[in-house]
Amino acid sequence: MPRDHWKFEGVLAAPDRVGFLPDLPLPHHDPTAPLAIADMADAFGVTHRTLHFYEEKGLLTAARMGPMRVYNEDHIRRMAVINACREIDMPISTILELLTALAGTEEQAEADKLFRDAL
Repeated sequence: MPRDHWKFEGVLAAPDRVGFLPDLPLPHHDPTAPLAIADMADAFGVTHRTLHFYEEKGLLTAARMGPMRVYNEDHIRRMAVINACREIDMPISTILELLTALAGTEEQAEADKLFRDAL
């Protein structure tokens, strides 16, 4: 599986770091086409405001097409991790720590184990 590339915002920013995300089920969509914010919110059963909040906290970023936020496959995979963590009421700060740790993983199995242990 290819490495996941994403940017971190804020103090934990590490744009040159890459890692792996756990292998989680994703909402059905065409991975070659970006999702608009409304589609991303619908896919994960959250509100637009929730996605904005995750961006403000540094959990998620969005690409831009003009003024519109859009999400590619890497963003969707990252949101799957965030959503799984929030479903068990994991605090935002803990999710941020987990995502930072995942950025340092060298193998898919390592990311999967780290995620399982966090749950």
